[in-house]
Amino acid sequence: MKTYLLPCVCSADIPVGVGQAGGRVACPACARDVDVPKLRHLGNLREMVQGVQPAQTRWGVAHGLTLCGVVLALLAWTAAFLIGSPAGSVVDATSIRSAVAAVSDAEIYQAWQTLARSEVSRSPTADERNLLRLTRFMGGITSALRLAGGMGAVAAIVGGILLLTRRAAVGPQRHALGDIP
Repeated sequence: MKTYLLPCVCSADIPVGVGQAGGRVACPACARDVDVPKLRHLGNLREMVQGVQPAQTRWGVAHGLTLCGVVLALLAWTAAFLIGSPAGSVVDATSIRSAVAAVSDAEIYQAWQTLARSEVSRSPTADERNLLRLTRFMGGITSALRLAGGMGAVAAIVGGILLLTRRAAVGPQRHALGDIP
């Protein structure tokens, strides 16, 4: 409800409302009775600017979209990072390095030449098949998690843009003393 400032002869301003139009009010500074203009003339008075109160932010679609997007992106990318690559469970790099270190360079070169000429074709072992299957499965899961994280990031960005455009549309609040930011 609007409040208007009625000037008194003592130079004080008396706050009056629409319900007081056509009546009399006492000045809080000098205690004189002052006539309040009728309703049609009340709009000629200066309007009292209330202290700027922060707008109450209600959660809307943009807030929910931003929050859900951020949570989804963080959870999905964290899970994808933690899953990582399962190849370390079957392939033991230290045992391969120790076997290579145990033979001479000439033996390694000869084995490599023999292998290059022989065109060895063998079927994978059970452990190799399981590792290949597990690697493909985990790769698919990791890709799906990365995609879900990307979708969450896009949702968070869209929500953030919606919030920023809404805030820009509202504009800066004006204070009672002028244009003080």
